[in-house]
This record gives sequence, C-alpha cells and structure tokens, in this order.
Amino acid sequence: MKTILSSRKHHYLQGVGIFLIVVALVVGMVGCSCGGGGLVEYDLTMAADPAAGGTATDETNGSPYAAGSAVNIKAEANTGYQFVSWTAPTGGFADANAEVTTFTMPAQDVTVTANFEPTPPDHFKCYWAEAETYIGIGEVVYLEDQFVAVNATVGWCWGFGTPAEKMHGSLTTPISNPDHHFTVYDLDYEEEPQVWQVEVNNQFGDQELIVYGPIGLGVPTQKEGHDPPVGLDHFLLYQAIVAEGPSVDAYVGLNDQFVDEEVGVSGPLYFANPVQKTHGGIVTEIENPEAHLVFYLIGGNSFVPGVQVQVVNQFGEQTFNVDSPFFLAVPSEKLYYEPMP
Repeated sequence: MKTILSSRKHHYLQGVGIFLIVVALVVGMVGCSCGGGGLVEYDLTMAADPAAGGTATDETNGSPYAAGSAVNIKAEANTGYQFVSWTAPTGGFADANAEVTTFTMPAQDVTVTANFEPTPPDHFKCYWAEAETYIGIGEVVYLEDQFVAVNATVGWCWGFGTPAEKMHGSLTTPISNPDHHFTVYDLDYEEEPQVWQVEVNNQFGDQELIVYGPIGLGVPTQKEGHDPPVGLDHFLLYQAIVAEGPSVDAYVGLNDQFVDEEVGVSGPLYFANPVQKTHGGIVTEIENPEAHLVFYLIGGNSFVPGVQVQVVNQFGEQTFNVDSPFFLAVPSEKLYYEPMP
C-alpha cells in the first residue's frame, strides 16, 4: 500500500512539472517574437528625409535582428542632394556621418533615417545672353522671399549662368553639380522697390551691402546635353553696392563649360535671395533658404561670340547666343539684414 501511494505521488509531481514547463514555454512565445534558436528579434525599417533626397538601404538585408546585431547600412543621395547624417531614436552607429556604416540594433523595433539636404549652390560664371527665341515675356508670377512678396511680370532674358570651378589663392572650389544652370529675366511690378541693409560673408570676406529692388529673377534652366537642374532654387536679384567692408580686388581662375581663364573680380553688382515662385498655379518652394549669392563684376578675356545655347525651363524652350562674361555669382552666408527707412 505504501508503495502504491508513493508511486501515485511520483507520477502526480512529474505531471505538475511537465505542466509548468509547458506553461512557461507558452508564456515565453506569447511575450516575444522568436527567431531560430529562440532568440528575440526586432524589425529594422529604413527611411530617407526628405524622401526625394535619396535612398537608405539595409545592405545586410536580414531583418528582423537580435539586439546587438551589427547591420550594414548605405545611403545614396539623388541628383541635387547630398547626404548629411544618420539618425535613429535608439541604437548606435559606427559613424553617423558616413554614407556607408554599421548600425547596432537595440532591443526594440527601430527606424533608421538617412538625412539629406539640397546640394549647396555652385559658383556661377554668368554671360550676357542675346535671345533668338523669346519666352517668359509677359508671364505673371508671384514671388515671395525673405524681403518681399510681389506679383511681377517677366521681361526680357539678359543673362545665363553656368557652374564654374573657382581657383582663389590656394583654395580650389570644384563644381558640385554640372547640371545647375539658370537664366536671368527682367521684372516689372507696380509696388515700390525696397531698400535693405545686408551683411554677407563669403570667400572674399565680410561686406555690408545696400540692396535695392528686386530687379531680376534667376530661373533654374536645363541646358541641352544636361540633366534638369534638380535642387537649384529660383533667385530674386537685387541691385547691390558696398556700404562697409573691404573692396574686392582679386584675381581668380574660372573653369566652366565654355572657357578656362583668369579674371579680375571687383565690386558686387547684385545680391540674390532664394525665392518661392508661383506660376500658372504651380508653386515652386524654396529648397535651401540659406543659399544666397552675391554677384561680382568680373573682367577677363572676351568670350568668343557665336556660341549658341538651347535651354528649357518652366517658361518653355529658348535659344540664345552667349557673349562675354560679366559677373561671378559667389555662394554667400547672410549674416544680418534689416529694411532701410
């Protein structure tokens, strides 16, 4: 009898043990997402900001991952943009500023974002443009920049800007986007022109400018044989004179799609703000609000006349002859500005 009781007790305890083990396994499976070997794994999602800026790729391509896994990731910028950095709410990067790096998975689902920004404007060598076919004339546009908001009528085309490599002293600034071109048009509007005091900084130093206008509109333009100028803003041009600061008296080397030459640089002629443009119900937003240009007068060898350029922009197709260069547009930081009475 004792033996029988002992046997029953043994089987009862054994059954309880098996039941508890099964319960523990079920609870564990309900509480986690388990991969092979019972490891807890988490989803990795890749994203790009802005979406038009480029792509973010999981090169390991094995999501979900266990916490602590090193994942190879890669960012690729689209035309007109450049990679800035990686960000994530948690986890870690071997180098958050490198386009190709590794990401260490945290113990949770996570989104890793590749951040992009528009390519900074190049230096532009600008030529007089004599149009053979006229577009844009009479078109009404609404323009809004950091200074003014105005309805204006587009006038004659008078300038064509092409990106240029610049050599100044020991510093060489290469072309970042050979597809960035613009055409400059006159503007006519009913409002009174405005006067502003602007302090700028660029490779020629700090200058305080008095600017007046606006007097012209720079329109991103596709030149025949090139891709569209993605990431290049419209620019609103203002007449500019130096109120305070060093006068520019320098020689720089310029190498563009037409000619390689040394030119003398003198005082500023125009100051340009990126501008939002509305034309035909289509709004073209500012992509890089900190990208300003100062246009300096230049003198060098006369450009060989008779070079014909075919272009297309938001106003249509246009053909014109480019003549001698007359200004250099220099990317500039706007340090300070205020309206003048």
